[in-house]
Amino acid sequence: MTDVYHYWGNDLGISSRGGLEPATEVMRSQQRVLRRLLTNPGQYVFHPEYGAGLAQWVGSHAHIPSLKATIREQIHMEDSVARTPAPIIELTKNFRTLDVKITYVESSSGNQSVLAFSVDE
Repeated sequence: MTDVYHYWGNDLGISSRGGLEPATEVMRSQQRVLRRLLTNPGQYVFHPEYGAGLAQWVGSHAHIPSLKATIREQIHMEDSVARTPAPIIELTKNFRTLDVKITYVESSSGNQSVLAFSVDE
């Protein structure tokens, strides 16, 4: 099944022919990981365990190793993220932002993928 190109916080992707643009495998993977990490737990009624809710940790005194464990647990629920080698998760946290960089192997292609984003208030 093909996903539509729809990166978090942006409009749907439109192709040159005016239709909805499909996401490439890498972009599909990154879209799904990002959506999972930014969705608050309990936000999807039929899947209350879905989501890491990273925005809730901005401005808190959250323990970085605990945040990394939450991210790792959540991204391993995506079929596009290979378990081995283990994803490398880098976090930089200050009072107003949480900068995240995840390096992982995309399971279907075996290629390395880097997803970097910031979450702020």
